Amino acid sequence: MDNRFMPYGDWQFIGSLIEKSRWIFAKTMPKFPHYYMLRKESRDHEFVRFVKLIRQYGYRYKFGKVWYVQLNVGGWYYWTMGAPIEATILVNRKERRLGIDSPYDDIADEYESCFADDISKDEDIQTADFISRHNLTGRTLEIGCGSGMVTRNLIFNREKYLGIDPSWGMLERFKAHDELNGLAVEHTDFESFFTKEKYNFIFATYGAASYVRPEFWGRLNSILEPGGTFLLMFYGDGYIPATHIFANVGMLHYTAGEFPDIADTRVSVIGNYKVIEGVRR
Repeated sequence: MDNRFMPYGDWQFIGSLIEKSRWIFAKTMPKFPHYYMLRKESRDHEFVRFVKLIRQYGYRYKFGKVWYVQLNVGGWYYWTMGAPIEATILVNRKERRLGIDSPYDDIADEYESCFADDISKDEDIQTADFISRHNLTGRTLEIGCGSGMVTRNLIFNREKYLGIDPSWGMLERFKAHDELNGLAVEHTDFESFFTKEKYNFIFATYGAASYVRPEFWGRLNSILEPGGTFLLMFYGDGYIPATHIFANVGMLHYTAGEFPDIADTRVSVIGNYKVIEGVRR
């Protein structure tokens, strides 16, 4: 399930409130581990705004026989019990790794074997060359870092790198590589990603950009530094991703043609992928 698109100012408010709130473990429900924050420990107008945003931009989710409205923020779900605002006294949260699986989890261990052929290796060289044209000395965000197959071949500022991915299985493979040891990663998709940081370079390789809903790309201008750049690789038109065949699933994805008019861009082709590069507008 996915969030609805939210103005970035509201997204920043939610992220800041989450960080400063005290989250209490729900000891009375150990079989359903989660946390909660209390209205009485918050500024009331901030608590009310948080609840309203969850209900406006979240999605319906059924737990047992009851439907709730749930919002994804980073690696967490957030929800209330559905009472009227004036009667709502807390907001709940639980880790997103509980009860959710990515199709990539099932193929994480064998993922890189899909790309061991000569054509894929040639694409690796071209991709690394494209990425090396950008500023890798500053703060870097990789969307869909996966197993780190691309990351291992790059030279960048290790202390200022963050990789995000919605698959726990792929992140576990990423962390298993000695050369990636110590790099920061976060379990989240781009639609649910919150950051206080500004990045000099943001990139997504080998079709990772195709999984981001087009309306969310507007966030690039909010989290890039002035003059910051991005490189996004989408699946080419009509291309059936090898991972979809390998995992035996069809995953919803988008094309480069659906990328919104948010920046001055140029389009290139690397094998089966279309590459969009741009500068923060």
